[in-house]
Amino acid sequence: MSDFRFIDEAVATVTNPLVAPLMSFANDYWWPLWCVLFFLGFLLTLAPWQLPTEHNSFQAVAHVVRRSILYVGFIAIALFPFVYFVFDITFNKSIHDSDQFFINWFLKSFNQFKYYIVGSAIAGTFLRFYYFRFFHPWISSTLRDLRNKQSNESESDIRTERLRYNPKSFNPEDYYDNTNNKIFLGIDSNNKAIYVPASTWLETNMMITGPTRYGKGVVIGCLMDQAIRRGDQLIYIDPKNDKFAAKIMLQTCAQFDRPFYYVSLNDETVGYWSPFEGGKRRDAYNRLISIFGMMENSGDADFYKAMEKKVFNRLIKLDDPFDIESIYKKVKFHNETVQDDADRLLKIEAQLENWRQVESLNPPKNFKGFSLEKAMLENAVVYFQGSLNDEVVKTATKSFILEVIQESARLDKQRKTHLTLIIDEVRFLVSKTLADALATIVGFRVNIVTACQSINDLKTPDDINLDGEATYRSISTNSQLKLVYGGADSDTAEWVAKLSGSIVKQVTSMERVAVKAAGAEAWELGRTIKPLEEALIPENVALTLPPRVCAVFRPSELATVTFTSPVTVKDMAALEIWLSKQADHERESIQYAQQQLQKKLQEEVEYIKFQTTEVGEQLHAVSHNTLNETPKIDTPTPVLDSTPSQVVTLPNNVRTYDMYELSQKDELSDDELRYLFTVKKRQIRFEALLSDEPERFNALHEKFKLLKIVKNQTNETPAFSSSEPIYSLDELIKKDALSEKEARWISRVPARLHELNRKNPVLYATLDEQYKRFVQPFDINELIKKRKFSTQERNWIFKQDNIRAVFAQSVDAELFEKELAIFSRRS
Repeated sequence: MSDFRFIDEAVATVTNPLVAPLMSFANDYWWPLWCVLFFLGFLLTLAPWQLPTEHNSFQAVAHVVRRSILYVGFIAIALFPFVYFVFDITFNKSIHDSDQFFINWFLKSFNQFKYYIVGSAIAGTFLRFYYFRFFHPWISSTLRDLRNKQSNESESDIRTERLRYNPKSFNPEDYYDNTNNKIFLGIDSNNKAIYVPASTWLETNMMITGPTRYGKGVVIGCLMDQAIRRGDQLIYIDPKNDKFAAKIMLQTCAQFDRPFYYVSLNDETVGYWSPFEGGKRRDAYNRLISIFGMMENSGDADFYKAMEKKVFNRLIKLDDPFDIESIYKKVKFHNETVQDDADRLLKIEAQLENWRQVESLNPPKNFKGFSLEKAMLENAVVYFQGSLNDEVVKTATKSFILEVIQESARLDKQRKTHLTLIIDEVRFLVSKTLADALATIVGFRVNIVTACQSINDLKTPDDINLDGEATYRSISTNSQLKLVYGGADSDTAEWVAKLSGSIVKQVTSMERVAVKAAGAEAWELGRTIKPLEEALIPENVALTLPPRVCAVFRPSELATVTFTSPVTVKDMAALEIWLSKQADHERESIQYAQQQLQKKLQEEVEYIKFQTTEVGEQLHAVSHNTLNETPKIDTPTPVLDSTPSQVVTLPNNVRTYDMYELSQKDELSDDELRYLFTVKKRQIRFEALLSDEPERFNALHEKFKLLKIVKNQTNETPAFSSSEPIYSLDELIKKDALSEKEARWISRVPARLHELNRKNPVLYATLDEQYKRFVQPFDINELIKKRKFSTQERNWIFKQDNIRAVFAQSVDAELFEKELAIFSRRS
């Protein structure tokens, strides 16, 4: 063996230079190489070993790297025995127990890099998991989104629609058409102005729908501003006291020198308006019938409404005053005097009593409140404020709308310009007349703008007598211009989608995904496209439109999502200042009217006193003549001198008058005075009717008493000239039968009965049989001339209270007491 020692030494000499670099390489690179191999190996894995037939560049690179890892790993593994072999050859003689030394070196080196190797494996595994679980799906989704697609259309999704539109702020005046050929509504998503041609605006009604605080008032303010600028007449009915509407109207009217009326039915502010005094009397009567619920509507209560209207028609005449106070007094007086409960108008009296409590609906006497006719002829701008909380004011607002419709048609030829009527919160103010008027009102140069919160508002109107579905269809059909704001009303959103029409979209019907490693999905290449019919403005858009953004529907135009913005009010305090001045002016006008009324009443009283003075002078002259003609010796006074006029009418047979009409007359005839003051009950009622004019009542009463004295002293009846006969006796005699009133009229005068018996005994016999209770056996005018009476005559006089009263007034007291005593003893 010693012979080969030189060989070992020679080999060691050759390998000695290699051992240090190899071991240094192992320390510096071999273990880091394994870290890299473990990292890449766990990151890419060694499968698949074969490259797929269809592969991409990433798969090709991964395939190369995957094979490289295996080859490099084999080389690194082979390097370990090679280093050990070289080390053993080099140091097996010089280092004691060289094997253990090498193993210790290897383990020491391994201990230095073991955590790096494990960390590399874990890092590779984690990165592989993260890549396939998160990064690769993101890349797949991103690449999908970045495709150059043949069609980018998709179905409506509320998650994207709600972020699509945001309100825009701009000045509407910058977009107004100075030529007045277009009406500005708003701008679209590209800031392009949305207009309505003036011809369409003037001949088409508009319907605005949207929840509270979503922008209905914004677009209404813009429309009002333009209408005033155009020179059109504008009437805005505001039942909820909008914060800016009146300010915008006043501001624009002041700028363009337009007359402006502010009418409020709230008693705290300015304005008086009498609901039933405007327009033609027939129109006013129709408003009365409609407002007080006497219109038949094919319901169970139609019979009672017809009967109530029948009584009302007899009571109210077209030439009567139509202010609330006058109608109330007339109805109240009727209810107090009528005998039959079926003829009483108790419901109307109760309603009128409520209306009397609203001061703004009852202008002071002799003061002319707001006149719609005057405003229309002046081409004025009118702001009319109602209330949603006061039922009377709400109903009165409906009456005002009816008057606007009636007057706009009646004054069509006299009005100077077109009229725009805007009604806010129409649900509470709609009526059958308004719904019907939308179909024809444009023919009278009027367009109506109605605003409500939802289409369901129109289907459930405040008036339960209206057919909600018919009302909704009438308003919707006859309002071709529509603006619909967003909100959470699904019914309105569905309605918007149907109104906008449908379009055909090319949308993705199917895309596939593949489940990758780590349970992640990735989009596969390719998709299937199909046509889809969808609304131009889907329900999701209508539901998510923010405030001040609406869908606009115009005739012959596609529906458009439009942004609106409010008109700027330059001076917020201007309206309050103007109202304060108007209140002062109104107060002065009322004071002047009251003074004029008092002056007029005083003149009437003075005239009555003057007439009374004349009667007094006539009485003095009569008394003087009587004294001159009276004998100087004491002789009994003839009965004839103390008897009253022979023209005495029994209370049951007296010609009747409308006491309320008499209370409204400036001058009363003697016959009317006799009717009022002869019976105590009438006198009390008449005094109640003239409760506001006590001086006039006292003067009339004084005149009546003097006229009565003159009559008694002269035994003549010029002061109480009888009125024309109600019937012609000659005409009644020719009849075959008589009505109850005709029988009563003939029976009250024996001379008429005698004439009837002489010329038509058959008719007289019928009268005596059927209307025996009317035939008076005696003539009171003849009996009061007598001094002695039969038992039948005495019983006839004292058994009837009305006959007894006439007898007591017509004879001297001594004769009356004497005959009464005889009647009492024999009774």
